[in-house]
Amino acid sequence: MLDAHTFTRTAAARRTRRAPGRGTKTSQRPTRVAARGLRPPGVHPVGEQTTLRLASSDGAIQLLARRWPSQLYVERSQQLPGGSTVTLSVLFDSASAFESWCGADPARFGEPLMLAQLCRFGHEVFGERG
Repeated sequence: MLDAHTFTRTAAARRTRRAPGRGTKTSQRPTRVAARGLRPPGVHPVGEQTTLRLASSDGAIQLLARRWPSQLYVERSQQLPGGSTVTLSVLFDSASAFESWCGADPARFGEPLMLAQLCRFGHEVFGERG
């Protein structure tokens, strides 16, 4: 039977072992793994931002917006005082529906800069459709 100290050392040793033939330098990694690190996550190959993450100053409200080919996906999570979380997911296919949703969101009073950034991102998404 292993005691806690022996188990911890064994688990740590297992985590630090490397697979044979794999080094720590980029030149030793396979080319497709090395190529993944060239583009920052959330940026389209031509340079447009595809994902926007925002949080309120107190962290109670979090927004996630994703650009899709002809739509905009928005996820709004709010931490309630009791500890539960309310999450709303919406998929917009028109700029007018997105603008009316932004205008009705109560966060526009408490966090106007956060909502302004979201609206700016949405206008970029729908502006490229024409």
